Amino acid sequence: MKEQGILQAIFNLDNAINLNNAFSDTATYKNPILKSIDAKGNQITTNSGITYFNYNNTSLEHLPELIINTNVSSEPFTSTKLKYLNIKNNSNLNTRFPYMYNLEKIDSSNNIVSQNRSFFTNIHLKQLPKLSYNEMSTLDSFITNASNLYSTDIDLSNNKNLKILGIYGNSSYRINGLKSLKVSNEAPFDSTTSPQINVSYTGLDRTALVNLFNSMPYNVGYEIVGSPMIVDGIASNFLGRSSYVGVSQSLTYNSNSNVHVHIRFKTSTLSADTNTIIQCNDMGGISFLYTYSNIIFCVPASGNGGDIGYYNMQSNTWYVADVTISNNQTVCNLYDDNGTLLASKTRETTFSDVTNTFYFGLQYGYDVKDLPVVNSVDLTNTYIEVDGQPWFRGQPAMNKSIDITGTSGLQDLTVEDKAIVTDKGWSLITQ
Repeated sequence: MKEQGILQAIFNLDNAINLNNAFSDTATYKNPILKSIDAKGNQITTNSGITYFNYNNTSLEHLPELIINTNVSSEPFTSTKLKYLNIKNNSNLNTRFPYMYNLEKIDSSNNIVSQNRSFFTNIHLKQLPKLSYNEMSTLDSFITNASNLYSTDIDLSNNKNLKILGIYGNSSYRINGLKSLKVSNEAPFDSTTSPQINVSYTGLDRTALVNLFNSMPYNVGYEIVGSPMIVDGIASNFLGRSSYVGVSQSLTYNSNSNVHVHIRFKTSTLSADTNTIIQCNDMGGISFLYTYSNIIFCVPASGNGGDIGYYNMQSNTWYVADVTISNNQTVCNLYDDNGTLLASKTRETTFSDVTNTFYFGLQYGYDVKDLPVVNSVDLTNTYIEVDGQPWFRGQPAMNKSIDITGTSGLQDLTVEDKAIVTDKGWSLITQ
């Protein structure tokens, strides 16, 4: 049926048929005037997949119910004039729907899933299909220019893989139907393309924008000072005060805050030198360090050391140090690399808000020499949490931004609302 002048195709068969390559095959065979396909039982199966619908059937307006079981082209219906799709499949699809400017609705009995982009670039799109977002990572143009979209709430709070997200319109085609959006506070959003989140010209009001801001992850990474080496997430080559790793943003907390610091480190040759694994300066300071008897210390608010009481640390050995400040207590623990608790210290600490900066591998104290006893810090297994949310996750610092230009609630945002974004280390684009 690879004729180039078919206007309508009607099948009256007892069994569903395989539609793949039925009306077009590569660039040679096209049906540019084909408008409608029907089948007995209003069902077509495509066990071998759909490959050549896009571009080759640009007048296509109607398809029967589809059962799509395997090997679906990532953009099977691109540039067709279809208004409605009814997909009754038994498995998830890796499918996109871009440039279908007449498309109004997609029904699906199961989830339509895109591993990366799930494009809906449709001015007339009114209703999204069922979607499973958890595996999607690159959604830079997820929904664009869908000015007729019905009231829609999108929850991405379980997606911990998301690198970039774009749901946006423009001054001519606003997406007023987008009413709420949440993301995961553990999503990396580490795309080098900016903005990492674009919700410009959407219907998000002030409340929806604030909820989105609160759901966003912190953008706190490490910065290299001097010449430490970082290979596969392992930082080494610490040289006293001249070579260490710093956290890109300071943190304000008090003795009632819930701050949790976790660090995996490897010793080198232990000696009488004093070396900090992690240091947090000023009042409320946290330090793990070695000194004359190879003891690990916890240094809470007063700055006075609280001896954990462990004297048997071995050279060239991996350990995990862990500290929690909460409910006016500072708890420091030392574990071996298998998770066995070696020593613990709890100190009562009371202090008001302090703003501190964290450093890894910075050497300080008395009798300091440029021969640190910390061989390495495993940044991939080092983190800082605040109120149960990831604050620092051992990643390099990078610029991140969110674009809220033209949103319904932009003019209603207060200075405090906008500060939620900037306090998390993000830039706010408003025009």
